[in-house]
Amino acid sequence: MNRRKDMLSIEAHLIEEEIKELKYILKYPSLKNEDKKINFIKYINTKIYEDVTSFKDVLQSDFKIYIAPDYITYGITEYLISFNKNKIISIPIEFSQLIGLYDISYINCYNYDLNLEKEIMLVDIFNDKAWEIDILNRSIKKKLKNTIYNNEYISESIKNEEIEKFEGICSDQSFYIEEDGIVICFSSYEIGSENFQTIEVKFTFEECEEYLSAYTINNICI
Repeated sequence: MNRRKDMLSIEAHLIEEEIKELKYILKYPSLKNEDKKINFIKYINTKIYEDVTSFKDVLQSDFKIYIAPDYITYGITEYLISFNKNKIISIPIEFSQLIGLYDISYINCYNYDLNLEKEIMLVDIFNDKAWEIDILNRSIKKKLKNTIYNNEYISESIKNEEIEKFEGICSDQSFYIEEDGIVICFSSYEIGSENFQTIEVKFTFEECEEYLSAYTINNICI
């Protein structure tokens, strides 16, 4: 198989504006159109563009109402093409609002299979066994424990409390695909009321091989 031939072409875009004490540096990608998949590619590009411009509009609205003019506020997006093979694309975009030393961020992930013209969900990655025995949530909780205990911004008194509060992920949890695994994403304050950083938990395909779906094995791991 010619993997280069199955890679999608990506264009980079930038919205850069400054309105008083509000500055935008919004980077985002778009997929180049292919004749056979033009409608689905338009759908993906529109979804990404609308998410970026909605973030910009909400930030501008909040700035007028809530944010003190003493600080410069930045609206920033950064993205990564984490997987691009076999007409499957995975693009995480981090949306960040920075006000002085205060930062709140979230990650939207865009995972699509152009061959099937579908969005790839977390339930597509793992088989039924993974959900039945709840192995995924137990493994995430263990990995989160290591991450939170190494986070200097969270006070020692609440680290155990925050871990115990974790009830598990949902089927539409944000995640992105890499060559050797998947990365599950948590936004600022999603894990811990004191944690303003995003948290990422990675599972390699090797460590969870027996829980991968046939779709993942046949289309992503090849």
